[in-house]
Amino acid sequence: MRFNRKRHKLLKSLAEKISKIKESKIAIPGNEAGFTYTEIESLLGISRMERYKMLSELFEAKEIMPFRLDNGSSGCFINSKEGITALSNKKYLIRNEKIILDWIKNFVQIVIPVLSLIITLAVIKNDNSKKSKEIQTIENKVESLQENIKSMELKIKTLPNRKKNDSLLTKSKG
Repeated sequence: MRFNRKRHKLLKSLAEKISKIKESKIAIPGNEAGFTYTEIESLLGISRMERYKMLSELFEAKEIMPFRLDNGSSGCFINSKEGITALSNKKYLIRNEKIILDWIKNFVQIVIPVLSLIITLAVIKNDNSKKSKEIQTIENKVESLQENIKSMELKIKTLPNRKKNDSLLTKSKG
């Protein structure tokens, strides 16, 4: 992923370098049209191994072309057709964005179900605690009603004894 941005930066630098030189129509050595490998490493802040990995795709797509100088140094310059096309189409920046968007999609596809499960469990737990509170309240009311019923039953049992001893009831009979 990080190589995609560096590939774009290299193509941009190579295109800028060659555009300055293209105005003159004389043959120029490769190091004036491009960069040596050590210049590429310092320009992009990468190691030799990272440079191999990064440049391999550019060489394979023929977006850059190699050169070798008489003094033994070598490097590359931009291919005026494929390289400029890749740069203008932002091929490597778009590829980098696609990688990021795919990662975000995968992350969201994992996180959203997990979060919904957590929320559901929290609601169920909260709902269960509400139900148990409601059940406790109902049980308390039932107990209170049962106590009221018992006290009324006691009152009813004592009422017939009052009727027997009630002086008004006995006088009216006789």
